[in-house]
Amino acid sequence: MLYKNIYLANATVLLCHQIEAAYWHEWNLFALPGGIQLFVLLNIPIVLVILWGFGAVIRNSASGTIYSWVLGRVLKLQAHHDRG
Repeated sequence: MLYKNIYLANATVLLCHQIEAAYWHEWNLFALPGGIQLFVLLNIPIVLVILWGFGAVIRNSASGTIYSWVLGRVLKLQAHHDRG
């Protein structure tokens, strides 16, 4: 049960960051040529992977552990990036 809650909390933080990234026009930071449209298209697979991973965690599958680990690393890297 704890793993499910931790995954859900991590996923929530990451998805909120992606919403904030849209607010701050992060596609300009990375010089994405398609603007908001490309930014949204790139985020669709990210959201899909996060939701797919949550399903794996709920099913207690081995891939759920991998999804949890990867999501945790992404958040750790993001936290270091945000600090400057």
